[in-house]
Amino acid sequence: MRLKYLLDHNNLRSDDSPGSVEYQSSAGPEAVAMMKRLMEALG
Repeated sequence: MRLKYLLDHNNLRSDDSPGSVEYQSSAGPEAVAMMKRLMEALG
């Protein structure tokens, strides 16, 4: 909710396309996979 508020407040949010997400971590591929699973679980 905070991110949506900040994007709206600064006129940075776009409703035109769904976009994409890229996960990165210096902790390695296992950490990236865990982050992806956690974010998908949050919906």
